[in-house]
Amino acid sequence: MENTHDVKSILSQIEPDENLFKKITEDDIPQLQSLLNNAETWMSMRAIFALGTLNNNLAFEIIKGACKDQRSEVRVA
Repeated sequence: MENTHDVKSILSQIEPDENLFKKITEDDIPQLQSLLNNAETWMSMRAIFALGTLNNNLAFEIIKGACKDQRSEVRVA
């Protein structure tokens, strides 16, 4: 994706299906990382799930860091 807005738009689908996360690539890791700080907890949780689908060491490190988030919902995502 070109920017965080594009990634956020994909993750914002109300009724996500199994194809939702197939649109996310390793190129989107910086945008996903920035969405971890989103005020909307559900968006941060979807960003974590998307990172987990990438099978990438940087993505996994970001997920580990999210385990320290102040929001319990984000920590367990």
